[in-house]
Amino acid sequence: MSRFDDYLTEVQQRMGLVPINLIRTWTAAEITSVELAIRTAVAASQIVGMVIPNFVGTNQAKGNKAADFFIATIPPHLPANNSIVAARGAGYPDRLFVSGATRHCMEFKATSNWQDGDPNRRVLTSAPTKMIRLVNSRQVGVAPNHVPAHLICTVLYSEQQSSVQGVRLDFLEPDSEVNIRLEASTSQRLLAMGTQQRFIYP
Repeated sequence: MSRFDDYLTEVQQRMGLVPINLIRTWTAAEITSVELAIRTAVAASQIVGMVIPNFVGTNQAKGNKAADFFIATIPPHLPANNSIVAARGAGYPDRLFVSGATRHCMEFKATSNWQDGDPNRRVLTSAPTKMIRLVNSRQVGVAPNHVPAHLICTVLYSEQQSSVQGVRLDFLEPDSEVNIRLEASTSQRLLAMGTQQRFIYP
């Protein structure tokens, strides 16, 4: 099994980059602060038990709606100096959790059936481009190096009741275990430039 920090280093190397550090260890005080802020917002918003509007579609669509509903409902109830903001651009992370002067990488997931033994993939990222931009533009972490800590927020929901049932927080560490699946892709540009045999009809 691979570590998250090793993956982030390797993927940068495969892109021909000089790797920079993209994840750091959480401090105990940071974990306590973030957990308390979200716990407070969950209680104040009374989101647990709330019906998720227009809760139809595929499992993926329902998961997205549950996460979007949580993101829309929770932030106004966070304690002062805490917020959840969009991390602009495509890719990981979805959001940033702002706690005072510190911004943490925050990814949202949703499930109706959390099982500790479930081996199904929960994709985090395939490319570090967005994280590198966030670090270089000093939009994450803390001075002087702005290396971020990472957080997964999983919204737990009931399909039968179309409602939010709870939330799970996972504070990822550099040594958090991850599965790695390398992926190759092509594009119209690469195919047009390639030396492979090609035929176009008509």
